[in-house]
Amino acid sequence: MAEHKSDVENKLLSSPDTLDMGWLLVGSGVIGALLLLIRRDRRIVAWGISAGLTLAGVTLLMEQRQSHIDQAEQRILEELDGLDPVARAQVLKNIAVEEFDIN
Repeated sequence: MAEHKSDVENKLLSSPDTLDMGWLLVGSGVIGALLLLIRRDRRIVAWGISAGLTLAGVTLLMEQRQSHIDQAEQRILEELDGLDPVARAQVLKNIAVEEFDIN
C-alpha cells in the first residue's frame, strides 16, 4: 500500500508533461512578443528571448507529435504482423482506398 501511495505522490509532484510544457513555452513567447510590439521595444535581446521561447515550445510539441506517430506506427505494425499475408494485403489495400480515395 505504501508503494502505491508513493507512485501517486510521484505522479502528482512530477513536472508537467511535454505537451503542457510546449504550449506554455509557445504561449510565453507569443505573449512576450505582443508585449514588445505594444511597447514598441527594439531591443534585439528581448526579441531573441521571445523567439527562443516560442521556438523551444514548438520544438517540444513537434517531438511529442513524432513520438506519438512512432508509437502508433509500432502498434499498427505489431497488429499487421499477426495476420497472414493475404489478410495483411487486404487490410493495407482497404487503408489505401480509404485514405487516398482510390476506386
